[in-house]
Amino acid sequence: MGAKEVALAPKSFDVVPGQNGAAPKLKISMSKEQLTEAQNFARYEPPRPTTTGSGPAGLGGGGMRPSSNTPPASSK
Repeated sequence: MGAKEVALAPKSFDVVPGQNGAAPKLKISMSKEQLTEAQNFARYEPPRPTTTGSGPAGLGGGGMRPSSNTPPASSK
């Protein structure tokens, strides 16, 4: 069949017993046209970490830092 990946709900499948001791199989009640028209499945890809280019990645080497040790002024 085709090489398209689609997401289907677990309840879409029927379990069909295997023959002659074979493992059970999963069956869906969808036509080829319905599968062709189904939305493509997009795999989750976690966001890539961003670095500032200063210091080793993942060790807190980059990022914004205060320009001095002076605490912020309080408002009255």
